Amino acid sequence: GSYVNGFMPDFDQKRQPGPLFFDGMQFIPIPAGLPGTGYNYCSPTAHTNTMGYLANHGFPALMPGGAAQAWGSQSNYERVTDALQEMGVRMQTDPDDGTLCCGQSGLIEYLDVHAPGKFTVSGQVASELYAPSLGDLAFCAIAGGFVHIMVGWYENTGINEWDKAGGHVTTMVALEGWCG
Repeated sequence: GSYVNGFMPDFDQKRQPGPLFFDGMQFIPIPAGLPGTGYNYCSPTAHTNTMGYLANHGFPALMPGGAAQAWGSQSNYERVTDALQEMGVRMQTDPDDGTLCCGQSGLIEYLDVHAPGKFTVSGQVASELYAPSLGDLAFCAIAGGFVHIMVGWYENTGINEWDKAGGHVTTMVALEGWCG
């Protein structure tokens, strides 16, 4: 099987603040950047990729600017940074620790503000004897869903004790070689 979405934006989560400029009232960095330069903004970035896609496919209110855009253009850098910042605030993303508690609820809140009643958010989570398969991911994507893959890295802290030592979230844009 094969699934490919070639129209998904791929925003860079690392956004360093630019030099300070005086706007007549205060000094502000231009471009604004993200807290912690966005190093731990993978979850807001993965989900904002999807907002950019949806903005270009019938839901323009999901991104600043309100119309279909060439999101990779330098002229949209600040708009994308604003969307990443808002998604990060709603997901309670910490510049040092990332998105620990509120990724899904933050995404729901973002969608409820910008496109109320238009989207449903659901998730599958690995547990002791279950993990979503490639077939599960493909089914969700082919059925019209947007898939964000989350992985965690764990370290052994004792007998049968594991603590999360990091993780990453990405937007699924392709899946090759799976069998349903």
